[in-house]
Order: sequence, then structure tokens, then C-alpha cells
Amino acid sequence: ELHNRCQLGDDIIRAIEEQRFVLYYQPQFRCEDFSWSGVEALCRWQQPSGQVLAPARFFDAAQSLSLIGDIDRSLFSRAAHDLEAMQAAGIVPPKVSFNIGYERLVDQQLASELASLQRPGMDIAVELLETLSLEDPDADFRRVLNSLKAMNIQIEIDDFGSERASINSLVAVSPSSMKIDQRIVLPGPGSTRMRKLIRAIVDIGKALEIPVIAEGVETDAHVEMVCELGCDYMQGFALARPLSVESLIAMFGSDHQLAA
Repeated sequence: ELHNRCQLGDDIIRAIEEQRFVLYYQPQFRCEDFSWSGVEALCRWQQPSGQVLAPARFFDAAQSLSLIGDIDRSLFSRAAHDLEAMQAAGIVPPKVSFNIGYERLVDQQLASELASLQRPGMDIAVELLETLSLEDPDADFRRVLNSLKAMNIQIEIDDFGSERASINSLVAVSPSSMKIDQRIVLPGPGSTRMRKLIRAIVDIGKALEIPVIAEGVETDAHVEMVCELGCDYMQGFALARPLSVESLIAMFGSDHQLAA
């Protein structure tokens, strides 16, 4: 096991050097009219064989080797390249959101790196993983949040309902939106209890004037449910899988819009 971990670490370092970490983009849509509202940028590892690995296959090893920051910087460079390709094709995502953990969040270079990705007509957002301690942010955390907001970078809370986030954390962070954990959304169509929970989260969002994004929308029944329960935005396989930049351009390059 130790040998395999060492080998994986070497492979990750080599992949960073060879720029094999790429971004796939999962579109998000408005529940009101099914119009495109943005994309979530997701890390993938492009293997020489052509296989594409999701973070579950390498994230823990990269984190133990303190390589997450190096991967993120590589991905921001990739994002800049992808955004240029999108602009050349005549499309500008309304929003691009990135998942950020605590170590990267308090990196003093993060704000400027994100700001460099901003384009006219496009918002940049940071999704805070709910495993962060959001309820009582420390001084460094608050400093970064304030600097990001000052640069018009949106703050979103990811996976609400699964770990540490609470109503107090929503008040403390004052995010631009929050995402309902897919583990709550997925069983919803067959569970009255989960539907009530989704409705309650939506009501919390409305009370605090925080738009709610439902992820894990994988079937037509999920689409119908999250729209009926009052979610503002939705994301999942029923609408679109994570796409390479080429596939994203093919999907939206001609002002394509899903019809309800």
C-alpha cells in the first residue's frame, strides 16, 4: 500500500508538470425557464491512455502530499485557456464556480488568481466545501471572504445539509447561493420525508434571501420535484453531465437552450 501511494504521488507530480489535470464543466439551469445559469468547474485527471479520473481516485493522496494548491494553480491556468476558447466560439457562461478547500481559501494569491479569470458578462464563484468550519469564521477566513466579495467574486456554500453548515453559518458567511447536498435530493421523488426537508431548506433560503441550487437532479422526476418545491437552480445528469470545454462549446455555441 505504501509503495502504491508513493507511486501515485510521483504520478500526480508528473501530471502537474505535464498539465494533465483538466477541467470538465457541468451546466446549471434556472428552474423558472430552464435557461443556462452557469457551470461548475470540476477537476479531472487525463491519463495518457485516454482514461479520465475523477478526484475520488487521487484527492486524498494529493492532499496528503500538499499538492492541492499546485493542482489548483494548474487548473486556473487551464480555466483561462478554456475561457478564451469559449469566447472565441461566441459563448460566455453566465457564471463559473470553483470548489475551494480551506488551505487554498487562505492562500493570499487566490483572490488575484480568481480575479484574472473574470470576463464581461460572466461571474466567478467560489464554492465553499461544507466541511469547512463556517459558523464562526476565523480572522484569516473573514479576510479572504471580504477580499473576494470586494472583487465581486461570489461565495457559495456547497452540500448544504450534510456536514457542518447551519443557519448561523449562512448568516455569518452571507453567501450568494447555497447548494442542497445531492444525498438529500436523490431520494426525494420517493420520499415524503426528504421532500419536506428540501422544502424546509428552500424556505430557509427564501427567508435569508439566498438562492438555492439543487444538485443530484438525475431524472425527470427530480427535475419536476425541485422546480415544484421552489428551488431556484438545478444541476445534474438529467440536464447535462460534466462536459469537456469542446463539448460545452458544441452544446451552447449556437445559443442552445433546453426547453421545458
